[in-house]
Amino acid sequence: MGSTSVTVILAALVIGLAFGVVMQRSRFCMVAAVSNLILVRDYRYIQAFLAAWAVSILCISLLESFEIVSIASSGYRSGSLNWFGAVGGGAIFGFGATLAGGCAARTVVQTAEGNMGGLLTLLAMMLFAGISTYGALQPMRTWLTQVTSIVIASGDSGIAALLHIPVW
Repeated sequence: MGSTSVTVILAALVIGLAFGVVMQRSRFCMVAAVSNLILVRDYRYIQAFLAAWAVSILCISLLESFEIVSIASSGYRSGSLNWFGAVGGGAIFGFGATLAGGCAARTVVQTAEGNMGGLLTLLAMMLFAGISTYGALQPMRTWLTQVTSIVIASGDSGIAALLHIPVW
C-alpha cells in the first residue's frame, strides 16, 4: 500500500470520526431537516444541510484539484446519468428513512449509541443493498439502469460539466 493510500485512509478515518461526533451531538438528519421545513417552517436544519453540502463540495473539489483523490475516475462521475435511479432511489430512500425514523447516517449514530432499532435498520439496509447490488434484484437494477440512463456527451456527469460552468 502506497503512502497516498495510507494518507487517504487516515484522512477518511479522521473525517469519519469528526462527522460521527457532529452527527451525534447535533442530532442532524436529512429526514429531520425536511420534516422541520415542511411541518413547522423551521429552516435551521435545512440551512445546516445546505452548508454541509457546500463544504463537502468544496473539500472534494480541493482534494481533486490537488490530485489527492481522483473523483473523475470513480463511478460517481461516469459518462452517463441515471435519472430514474436518482429519482426512484431518492423516493425509496426518503420513504424508507421516514419509516426508519432517520436517514442512513442517523441510523449509524443510533446504532453506535446502542439503539437496537437502529441496529436492525442498519442490518436491513445492508441486506437489501447487497440483494440489489449482487443478489436477486441485481438483474432488474442493471436493466433499469441500462434503459433509463442518458449518455453524457462530455463523458463526465459532474455538476460543473453538466451545467457547463468552471469547476470553481
